[in-house]
Amino acid sequence: MEAVIQHKKVACMEFVYGYTIKFYMKPPLIQTLGVLCFGLAAVMADDKPFDYTAVQAIATKLAQESYRVQKPLPRTIRDLSYDQMRDIRFIPKNAVWRMERLPFQLQMFHPAKLQAQRVHLHLVEGEAVHDVPFRSMWFDYGNLTLRESVLSEMEYAGFRVHYPLNRLDYLDEVAVFLGGSYFRALGKGQLYGLSARGIAINTGSSGPEEFPQFTEFWVERPDRSATTLRLYALLEGPSVTGAYQFLIKPGRESVIEVKATVYARHKLDKVGMAALTSMFWYGKTTSRRWGDFRPEVHDSDGMLIQNGRNEWLWRPLVNDGHLRLSYFLDDNPRGFGLLQRERRFSAYEDLEARYQMRPSAWIEPVGNWGRGAVRLVELPSQWEYDDNIVAFWEPEGGLEPGKPLELAYRMWWMIDQPSALPGSHCAATRVMDVPKEENYHFVAEEDAKRFVLDFEGGALPVDPNARVTPVVTSGNGAIRNLYIRRNEFNGTWRVGFEAKLETRRRPVELRCFLKDDKRVLSETWSYLWMP
Repeated sequence: MEAVIQHKKVACMEFVYGYTIKFYMKPPLIQTLGVLCFGLAAVMADDKPFDYTAVQAIATKLAQESYRVQKPLPRTIRDLSYDQMRDIRFIPKNAVWRMERLPFQLQMFHPAKLQAQRVHLHLVEGEAVHDVPFRSMWFDYGNLTLRESVLSEMEYAGFRVHYPLNRLDYLDEVAVFLGGSYFRALGKGQLYGLSARGIAINTGSSGPEEFPQFTEFWVERPDRSATTLRLYALLEGPSVTGAYQFLIKPGRESVIEVKATVYARHKLDKVGMAALTSMFWYGKTTSRRWGDFRPEVHDSDGMLIQNGRNEWLWRPLVNDGHLRLSYFLDDNPRGFGLLQRERRFSAYEDLEARYQMRPSAWIEPVGNWGRGAVRLVELPSQWEYDDNIVAFWEPEGGLEPGKPLELAYRMWWMIDQPSALPGSHCAATRVMDVPKEENYHFVAEEDAKRFVLDFEGGALPVDPNARVTPVVTSGNGAIRNLYIRRNEFNGTWRVGFEAKLETRRRPVELRCFLKDDKRVLSETWSYLWMP
């Protein structure tokens, strides 16, 4: 059985891993792209519908070949300004599955200067796989006039998924796949903030960072009552190829179930999986405000980890001009993520960005991930528009040719804390100088900082006279002036202390948690102080 939409002459046919794969390519691509690279129009096999194993087969074969750089966009497209790019809009009536009125629909992105990736999109319907060729008539170009000869060389830059998330009579945007291996999603009532990506290579290392790309997608046709959408993606880069499966489940907390198999073209000592990318410009931990009227500006304010020993660690984010690289060694982690804990509008005072509505993203491993480390990279930034925070899982041993890496996990896009978080959590971290008198003036004491932490949550007692003990430790310095008291105005418990350096040769690792006479009452606050 075969179903094919033919829009160009057949370029080649090859029998691979039990699948007959036909390609329909534009003539210039035939000269530059090899078998299994682009333009897949139909995949069929006897009683074998297209699935994750088919993408694994393609990725396996590509890993044995040299990487082929994508053909650059025409200069006319590359030279478009940001405002010109915004003039190009997809016409909603042309959305995939719009005419069928299915609960999930797809809208595509036009390539442009900041969206230079070429993506090939296919629809899976039973045993048939149909190509979705680029159609310029599906877009409104506003005041732009582009020659047909230029548009004939286009492919899509990515796509977004629509679903009736907030209202039954309107299809909201719930997920986007655009640029490199980046994607992001929304739960009910949320606004876009941080992003995920399929893989991170050389992130925060001495070598140049590599950005593999999702070059091909296959999206399964949903039925009329569908509440989930399944799609597959092919990853390609100079060092790796990969097969990915995404099962999108929109809801109050939208969930994406991910399977990933990554193949090395050459040995990689380090590779980052289940990566999250976010923005932290300034917040409670930052003294600099860059003259801005807003109290805080960030998509995430900390990283939370549930390690294999079931210890919960909270690391507040910092942007103080230093490059910060943090490693949290672990064996079979239970979860990690970048969270936006501050949910009060008054903390941001931004009527447009609405940072209080940006989602947190929580990674929940499926199965055992083995030994490795959760890594946090905090890059210094002076701009609100930089994604300067990256968190990912780094498996021990890296990646070798012929030894694929397989991982599965769930991604939760949410407003609330992870449901498994026990006890109380650190709601605020404030850092300030320690003043001292010198020549009748107050100056900041060298090599000392004052920390003020607010803890909240159901495990903490209401009685201000209850016995709650803060346990504070330092790997390089002395702790002094430690206190704890209940805040009668908002019900939190405040811990304050000063840390004094012993040596400036290495940073200070600080930790704090709360307990009573019988049990631990909170997660462990963790902070890297770099003087």
